[in-house]
Amino acid sequence: FIILISLAEVNAALLRGLTSLQPGGCEVRTKPT
Repeated sequence: FIILISLAEVNAALLRGLTSLQPGGCEVRTKPT
């Protein structure tokens, strides 16, 4: 389960990083998938 959690955290971090590059992306996707 640790691997699944770590993957989820990494995915969330990547999504936040990608959205941070886009203007207003962070505000649009602040909800954790």
